[in-house]
Amino acid sequence: MEKNASTSSLKDLGPSGLDLTSAFFKPIHNSDPPLPSNRRTKVSVVGVGNVGMAIAQTILTQDLADEIALVDAKPDKLRGEMLDLQHAAAFLPRTKITASVDYEVTAGSDLCIVTAGARQNPGESRLNLLQRNVALFRHIIPPLAKASPDSILIIVSNPVDVLTYVAWKLSGFPVNRVLGSGTNLDSSRFRFLIADHLDVNAQDVQAYIVGEHGDSSVALWSSISVGGIPVLSFLEKQQIAYEKQTLEDIHQAVVGSAYEVIGLKGYTSWAIGYSVANLARTILRDQRKIHPVTVLARGFYGVDGGDVFLSLPALLGRNGVVAVTNVHMTDEESEKLQNRRVLASASGCSGGDSADMRGLFKSKPRTPVDIVRQTRDLLLYADRSNSFPDLRESKREEKLVELSKSIRDLKLILYGNSEAEPVSEACAQLTQEFFKADTLRRLLTSLPNLNLEARKDATQVVANLQRQQVNSRLIAADYLESNIDLMDFLVDGFENTDMALHYGTMFRECIRHQIVAKYVLDSQHVKKFFYYIQLPNFDIAADAAATFKELLTRHKSTVAEFLIKNEDWFFADYNSKLLESTNYITRRQAIKLLGDILLDRSNSAVMTKYVSSMDNLRILMNLLRESSKTIQIEAFHVFKLFVANQNKPSDIANILVANRNKLLRLLADIKPDKEDERFEADKAQVVREIANLKLRELA
Repeated sequence: MEKNASTSSLKDLGPSGLDLTSAFFKPIHNSDPPLPSNRRTKVSVVGVGNVGMAIAQTILTQDLADEIALVDAKPDKLRGEMLDLQHAAAFLPRTKITASVDYEVTAGSDLCIVTAGARQNPGESRLNLLQRNVALFRHIIPPLAKASPDSILIIVSNPVDVLTYVAWKLSGFPVNRVLGSGTNLDSSRFRFLIADHLDVNAQDVQAYIVGEHGDSSVALWSSISVGGIPVLSFLEKQQIAYEKQTLEDIHQAVVGSAYEVIGLKGYTSWAIGYSVANLARTILRDQRKIHPVTVLARGFYGVDGGDVFLSLPALLGRNGVVAVTNVHMTDEESEKLQNRRVLASASGCSGGDSADMRGLFKSKPRTPVDIVRQTRDLLLYADRSNSFPDLRESKREEKLVELSKSIRDLKLILYGNSEAEPVSEACAQLTQEFFKADTLRRLLTSLPNLNLEARKDATQVVANLQRQQVNSRLIAADYLESNIDLMDFLVDGFENTDMALHYGTMFRECIRHQIVAKYVLDSQHVKKFFYYIQLPNFDIAADAAATFKELLTRHKSTVAEFLIKNEDWFFADYNSKLLESTNYITRRQAIKLLGDILLDRSNSAVMTKYVSSMDNLRILMNLLRESSKTIQIEAFHVFKLFVANQNKPSDIANILVANRNKLLRLLADIKPDKEDERFEADKAQVVREIANLKLRELA
């Protein structure tokens, strides 16, 4: 007899049998069919904060994926987290772990979990927080959906209900493939507290929290069962009295659980990690379990109108949300759920039909490209040389206010803020557009006509853009190479007292590019710094000194080439204008920089020639006699090079011998404020070398 390979079903009982599926569950309309299972399973996690890494770690240890991709805006932290997990490979299931700031790393994901989001600032309204998170999601969800068009999205970021709605809208996915973590964790906390109260295992407790995740959630007491026994109806049948306040206290304990954990350790992570990993297991392994998660509530439990997203008990499987469970509710529970639905829609903190929510998607947002273009256009009004005959002065001022806002928007995209990190894709778009046309030139020439805050913002924007890579290239370097005259403009900016600090900061960031630094070193501009460093304005002089140091220490091969070709005039000016300056600060900065230059291995040839000069030795010996201990110590680090030179010329050796006693007394008195074994060892070696020197015949 042939064995029937099909699984048993109530439908096999024939026409008189019962098909209870439609009674227990209400299907999701317009949903995609289940996708064929891939041989390899890939999960992507966006956001590698405490929550994101707890989720990734739990999925990894539970062997739920063959590949885990991590995405975050912080490349260093991202790589660190990836390496930390990879280094545990010997103790974990064999899983490929990748990471990138580029969403292409998520391509082909079966499941994408989003934990990134802005935090609420003190005193900030939920609507304002929501708007910031929507702006962040515009840079996350579309590239995520593009890279993995067949994936399922799980939103964990808060406020989870509304951001699930936002993700649904931005992704264009069918509603069954977008869900939020919702009250799955709330329900786990609920089950734990009930189990603790009854002294049973939490896995034997069936209980749901529904509605909005957080303070406004609804506890479904009427459907709670323990070991298959409905708790409240059992108590009533057994005429066992219970206090309703006890039930309310347990619910409030659920609501307060997260706050308690945050108060104790600063954040929540492990519980939400296990909660989301539990959802991932159900979906990826098509376990058809019921979880209270955020879904589109329209058509369920009396929610008839609007795209309201709430947490409801839902049947999950390989294609996401399969159906919503028809859980029994009392009239009181149903009314509370309806009240939460109204509250969510009215507050603008769920995907309702309120005017606030419609406003979030009504108009097309300005892209980074749009903001750059608007800034470029508005800069025309800041340039007073441009004539607008029909434009009143008041109108021009309005345009300048708009310009200031646009520059601030550019800064926010590039730097983010205290609650949200910059999005790499948005930064790349901004950078490409900024350097397509002469936006930088317009900004530099118009800077004096902007207000102080706009100048500061513009300075930070230009500085940041020098570091932005697009397709692994610093396109700012390419632009400046073709527009190198802008460096002439920036150098001369040190002579404008009002603008010097702004232009100086920009200039210093621009010389991060080797091609730009080489241009400056090969030009006459480098000579100007001997003057700028001694300007009477202390802040400008200090800024010029910092720039001069950057110019002479960053690009080692370029600096070495410059010094070899120009050492005669350069060190002559350096000695006379800086080391022998009457200004104490100038001398202190100059001797410190000289040590940095000469002690760099790239400049060994230059150093050898420098320490063979009697004039240079004379200046260093004078600096050793300075009353300032700081200058004495820095001078010693250069002076020791003269002494340590095994091929020192006879005239150098003879000067050291002639001044031996004075030098030994002087060195004995030079002591750093804090104990420094390395300094003392160097000094002892120098003293021995000087003590053993003998007069030589001059060549």
